[in-house]
Amino acid sequence: MNYLDDRVVMITGASGGFGSLLANGCLDRGARVVALDLDEAQLQAVLPSSARCLSIAADVTRLGDLQAATAAAVSGR
Repeated sequence: MNYLDDRVVMITGASGGFGSLLANGCLDRGARVVALDLDEAQLQAVLPSSARCLSIAADVTRLGDLQAATAAAVSGR
């Protein structure tokens, strides 16, 4: 059992160097990851497509984007 099993982690800037390393590390340790970034194409390029990783294009400076991302994470979409 990993220490992040069944935990949900939301990572902003997930397509960048540190963000993608953090996202992949959390996935490796059993977390469900909600990856946010402005660049959806880059998110798809650097993170695996899996049931445990939800990639969302979002601007974290916009409240509506954060609310939509949180709703998607809660609903599992």
